[in-house]
Amino acid sequence: VPAAAVAGFLVTPSRRILAHGVGAAISGIVGGIGKSRLDAETLLAVKPALAQLLLDHYSSEKQNVADVADLVKQLQQDYHVEDDEFMDICTDVYKAYLVAMVKQPYTKTADISDLAALKKVLGLDNIAVGEAHAQAAQQVYRETMTFTPG
Repeated sequence: VPAAAVAGFLVTPSRRILAHGVGAAISGIVGGIGKSRLDAETLLAVKPALAQLLLDHYSSEKQNVADVADLVKQLQQDYHVEDDEFMDICTDVYKAYLVAMVKQPYTKTADISDLAALKKVLGLDNIAVGEAHAQAAQQVYRETMTFTPG
């Protein structure tokens, strides 16, 4: 944003300092809008990239939790996502896995250990896991209670 403002100041054709200032302000605003849009697009791209990373590299049978956790941290760094935002994204991925698991007609005893391993891979704390469970419960309840067979 500061670079865009400086460029606007220098590129604005005028001998008056006020015109240069207006050019700098407009360029700064446009640069800020462009940066925020780019940040939003980056955040939208992180969740599918994280899901694909988990599909490609994570398997609860392989017990490769530490290796995949490192890849998850690297993904966060590659996309330049703040810790809080990345925690929210990881919580959403955990919640999606939990909802899919609950919708399966047969549960396995390994499901609990799978969730614990996924928690470690995603680097979630207990509060984030609790929020994911609460959100998943609300979603499953809402879907179950609003479903009326015809």
